[in-house]
Amino acid sequence: MNLMRWPLVLAMIFGVTRPSVAQQMFKPDTTRTVSVTGRGSVTAVPDTASADVGVSVVGPDARKAKAAVDSSVARILSMAKGLGIPEMDLKTAAVNIWPRFDDNNPTHPREYEVTQSVTVMIRDLSKLDAFLDGAVQAGANRDFSVTLSSSREVEWRQQALKHAIDAAKEQAEAAAHQLNLRLGAVRTITVNPTPGFVPIGLARGASADSPKFLPGTLTIEADVSVVFFIEDR
Repeated sequence: MNLMRWPLVLAMIFGVTRPSVAQQMFKPDTTRTVSVTGRGSVTAVPDTASADVGVSVVGPDARKAKAAVDSSVARILSMAKGLGIPEMDLKTAAVNIWPRFDDNNPTHPREYEVTQSVTVMIRDLSKLDAFLDGAVQAGANRDFSVTLSSSREVEWRQQALKHAIDAAKEQAEAAAHQLNLRLGAVRTITVNPTPGFVPIGLARGASADSPKFLPGTLTIEADVSVVFFIEDR
């Protein structure tokens, strides 16, 4: 057999073929990309509140001070249940007892401060004013805090994310169009962390006769970074 035919015979046996000229010339270029950032937001009306109230009593007898705090906390919980707030939405923190010392006698406490806080989840905002006013009457005197939220947060976040992705795609398409290029597939997408709700609108009404919290609105934001491939038109 002619030795010059051996490479051809081996190629036929083992299926060895050379890449065509077209395969060599028209490999897709995956190195060109465009990076954009998209932001989206949704404005929603809050329908849930987490209210924190605290009770503090100072006295020379730690036991009596604690008993006074326990009594106030019990009245707050009873009042909340009377508003129809279920027990599962009521939570109390641990009791804290802090001794206070005189500068002249740092070894013997002159009095004690006893504190405890109550957290209430209010799912009907029409009850928020009544709870806060009732808590004050029951003995709450410190650490008042109200955090508003929405029971539809997951839904709002998905909408905000959709707006952010749409904004990123619009930016990328505009940039590619200006450069006479075509937008390709997505290479990477990163969802950046954002605050829960910004800002929280919360204020007392102006009327002194009927003080009222105005819930305002919640802004739910989403932020994404997207990298697209770009191609020649």
